[in-house]
Amino acid sequence: DNAIKYAPSKSHVALDTGPVPKPFFEISDQGPGIPETEHERVFQRFHRLDQSRSTPGNGLGLSLVRAVTNVHSATI
Repeated sequence: DNAIKYAPSKSHVALDTGPVPKPFFEISDQGPGIPETEHERVFQRFHRLDQSRSTPGNGLGLSLVRAVTNVHSATI
């Protein structure tokens, strides 16, 4: 959802996956990215980047993604 919301109009959003024994799930886009200073904070519930305040959302998406990855002993 974030890749589609925040990438420029008509951008290419790619999804890639890899097989066992080291499976992965990767999403890439042509959006602005997350500033390095925000890399940990974006996973806090209800945290949104200042530039995204005009875009609808509640700041829960990445915190939920982190919770799911933790349950599966994965990384994000």
